Amino acid sequence: MRWIGIGLSLAFLAGLFFFVGPQLRASEIVDALKTIAPWSLAVAIAIFWSNFAISTERYRLILHNMNISAPGFDVLFRLTIFSMFAAHLVPAGPTADIVRAGFGRLKMGLPMVTAIQSVVYDRVLALVGLAVLGLMMLPVQIVRGVPVVLWAPQLVLWLASLLGILFVVWGGRISRIQRIPFLATLGQLSSDFVPVALNPKTGIKQTLLALAYCTTYGLVIWAIACGMGHPVRVMDVLEFSPLIFLVQSAPIFYLGWGARETVLVGTLGLIGALSKEQALAVSITVGMVFFLAATPGAIVWLSASPKAPKSTDSV
Repeated sequence: MRWIGIGLSLAFLAGLFFFVGPQLRASEIVDALKTIAPWSLAVAIAIFWSNFAISTERYRLILHNMNISAPGFDVLFRLTIFSMFAAHLVPAGPTADIVRAGFGRLKMGLPMVTAIQSVVYDRVLALVGLAVLGLMMLPVQIVRGVPVVLWAPQLVLWLASLLGILFVVWGGRISRIQRIPFLATLGQLSSDFVPVALNPKTGIKQTLLALAYCTTYGLVIWAIACGMGHPVRVMDVLEFSPLIFLVQSAPIFYLGWGARETVLVGTLGLIGALSKEQALAVSITVGMVFFLAATPGAIVWLSASPKAPKSTDSV
């Protein structure tokens, strides 16, 4: 798994440089990286931390709805940062998810199925948020004159994502589907997703968290671009932030490297919000800032955190 993620990231980078490499001016990329304002990096790191906090609250609500007596927000926040830091050290796609599932099993004393289930619900809920926001941004892109070659594939991607989630959540209950071990397992893990993640008590809050989760990532890109002296409009970034964030968080890549650069160049670079060199420089800086924001995970992680009570659920 580790080398698959690295290989896919390298493959996307190779494809990017194959198609647009001859058009890139290396000096402009280097100049953009050298001239970024320190305040921009500080603001981007702070926004990343708010993004981690939103992710933590989303996960905390899921644990609460699963009737799990979880640690407080502060411990879960440290867990989020540590899992992001660990993902940099262990270049395997789902490292952050493995860390959180391991915490649930070892520190919270949960059955392994429950620990995995909580992480799966969190992942699926994040994808739902990205897909819904992505669909909401398509009319904005059309009105703003974004080429059909950009918004049409997004329409297919977001609809396919939502249909895929519906298939896993409800299709796993179909007897014929249950005969396929892999799909049956997914169906079992996702069987209670709707009442846990989108119940009436927390559904509105989770929806707002999903919107804020994606928006903060877009603001990271905007802050970095402004710090390089490229005053890109906020909406130029936000209308593509669901797509950019999707490839950033996809577990098949090594922390989004390669795919993120390709998407940024193919969106902001194509519509003229940034030049291809500027978009590439911004993307590289996003990856660096992500690492800097996650680095405190090595310092603040509470290795001797008290063991939380077990879930009241039986799995």
